[in-house]
Amino acid sequence: MEFSEQFPIVVQALNAGFLQTLKLFFVTLLGAVPLGLIISFGTMSRFKPLSYLMKIIVWIVRGTPLMIQLLIIYFMPGLMGNNIWGGSARTFLPGNAAAASLITVSAPPWEQLLKTTIPPGVSNTRLCS
Repeated sequence: MEFSEQFPIVVQALNAGFLQTLKLFFVTLLGAVPLGLIISFGTMSRFKPLSYLMKIIVWIVRGTPLMIQLLIIYFMPGLMGNNIWGGSARTFLPGNAAAASLITVSAPPWEQLLKTTIPPGVSNTRLCS
């Protein structure tokens, strides 16, 4: 196939992907804006327990990597007995292996987390003695 024959096929595939991305963006926006407003107004609330609760939620979400949040959202309902997504913890073996390595090692958790998330060679310094 020549370039002139492949180009329209590639552009058509890119357009289909772009439209799918736009759909996903707007669905995400429909969920994110109301949730953001609720958390924002809750944080600014004069009712202190609500304000503290919202600040704790924001602190937890900001301090947790996005991939961990997605794994929790996807696998937690199945682990709790309500399998709404169709996934289970047994189907994601690399995640289970990483969690097991973090739990069973004798090194401090923060050091082991950095060892598993930062590739070797990036940092050769030891965090603690």
